[in-house]
Amino acid sequence: MNKIDHIITSVRDIKEWTKEEKASFLSQIEHESMSFTHTVEMDYKPDRAFQIWGKRFKTLKNAKEIYATKGSDGLLDIAYGNRLGNKEPNDGSKYKGRGYIQVTGKDNYRQVEIDTGMPAVSQPELLETPEGALLSAIAWWNRNIHTKQPNFSNVEAVTRLVNGTAMLGLEDRKKKYDKWIKII
Repeated sequence: MNKIDHIITSVRDIKEWTKEEKASFLSQIEHESMSFTHTVEMDYKPDRAFQIWGKRFKTLKNAKEIYATKGSDGLLDIAYGNRLGNKEPNDGSKYKGRGYIQVTGKDNYRQVEIDTGMPAVSQPELLETPEGALLSAIAWWNRNIHTKQPNFSNVEAVTRLVNGTAMLGLEDRKKKYDKWIKII
């Protein structure tokens, strides 16, 4: 069974989710993982990091200086440092977005570990494997979306829960929802 068929079969088997929730989940993870091709957060350049997390860098020059000495991991350490449970140096890059939903932050990795039994905190790279990417996405969804969103056909509301106020890729997520609701 190929990766996409495995994902579809696994999601279809979730009895607690409605058809709309399944389509919503699939549209969100397809977008977040660039059509199931990326299970780890992208490497950022200073311009993009500053565009997304400008307040954390204060100036573009500062982001460029960090990148020059520490690369993309340095940018992630600033972007995610001292939040989401990241307290130690380098936690931001260690617990960067992984899995099909891009689970981010040590607190979220810890919750995935509790919910799945997968040692996500000590072995965060497990979320990059096809099985780990899917299990972590389902666990994160169940904890953060499943009980908080009454209308899964409202792609904008679901995207806000998944992606925060940035609403990145909203139109793409809507198109993917329209596709998945017909398939699932």
